[in-house]
Amino acid sequence: MLKATMLKAFNAQINREFQAAYLYMAMSAAFKAGNLSGFAHWTRIQAQEKGCHALILFNHVCERGGAVSLEPITAPPSEFGSPGETLERVLDRERFLTKSVNDLMSPAGRNSAEARRFAMTRKSVI
Repeated sequence: MLKATMLKAFNAQINREFQAAYLYMAMSAAFKAGNLSGFAHWTRIQAQEKGCHALILFNHVCERGGAVSLEPITAPPSEFGSPGETLERVLDRERFLTKSVNDLMSPAGRNSAEARRFAMTRKSVI
């Protein structure tokens, strides 16, 4: 069973990953509308990856008897500026997500059994 603080942290990260997926899908749509199919494809792949990350965390919570709490996802913008500006936003979001995962693992590190369980299951989406 997950401790309440860990459950809250995992649920927050699930939301952040789904929010990033939603953002990257909006970026993909904007790139597609601008006839930038390579960028559109790449951001769509990034969106899929974020969805997978959310599912890994979702499964981890469920497998430990925790209650997943899916929060609302805010609508992303529909315009992002130049391709360079858009990719800068991707980089900023990736840095934010990396920091939040690292922060998530800090409390788990204090509970080494929980950190080991998460590390062992993080590659499994289904």
